[in-house]
Amino acid sequence: MLSYICNNRESFKMSTRLRNVTDTMSQTRFWGGQERGVCVQVTQTGLSDMGNCQNGFGSVQVNRQQAALLAQELLLFANENEVEDLDGGL
Repeated sequence: MLSYICNNRESFKMSTRLRNVTDTMSQTRFWGGQERGVCVQVTQTGLSDMGNCQNGFGSVQVNRQQAALLAQELLLFANENEVEDLDGGL
C-alpha cells in the first residue's frame, strides 16, 4: 500500500526511489513537511571502514533549495575549483 502526503499544490508518495548515482550511492525523494517541502536523501553504502558511519552507510538530506546550492559546490569540486573556508566552517 502506498501512502500519500498532500500539500496545497500536489500529492506526493511518502518516498520515491530515484535512479542510482553509482553502485553504492542511491537517491530517495521524500516529503519533508510544510517547512522543508520536497527533499532528497542521498545514501552511500560500503563505508564500513570509516569509524563515524553507523552500519556501513552515510546519508545527507536536503530540500530543493539546499540541493541547488550543494550541486553548485559539488560542481566546483568536480572541476577542481573548490573554495576553501578560511573561517572554520560551521
